[in-house]
Amino acid sequence: MWDSQLDGQFTGKKTQTLNPLMQQLKQSSLYQCRAQRGEYYSEFSNTAEITVEVRPKAVVHVHPDENVFRGEKVTLTCHIQQKGDWQYSWNKEENQVSSARQDQKYIIPSVASSHSGLYSCKGTQSKAPTYSQMSDGVTLTVS
Repeated sequence: MWDSQLDGQFTGKKTQTLNPLMQQLKQSSLYQCRAQRGEYYSEFSNTAEITVEVRPKAVVHVHPDENVFRGEKVTLTCHIQQKGDWQYSWNKEENQVSSARQDQKYIIPSVASSHSGLYSCKGTQSKAPTYSQMSDGVTLTVS
């Protein structure tokens, strides 16, 4: 059984599993646990601080637009919602089209109908967090 601390006081809300509610990208809280069998409880454990960190999410932006004409130049930009020394990888559908590199832009100088599809990106780096969440896909349509 777990009890977490909120604003310096243990909440008294006891749960069977430890599942912190994430309200920000990085969150620390103090926890105690104890056992229960029937009406009997053990003493609470020593207090432990647990830090949970959510991986930042990548987001794709398309310029000039998601709907373009053949021959236009298209720039997809991968933004990651946390500063870092990111390297960016690009996927079209489920296939990687560009491996990890420092340039956050994926440029198609002259689009063709074969460039139509769902594009997504993610970031990797050497320090924690070592990779981002994959972005939601953006559909590029070439007419």
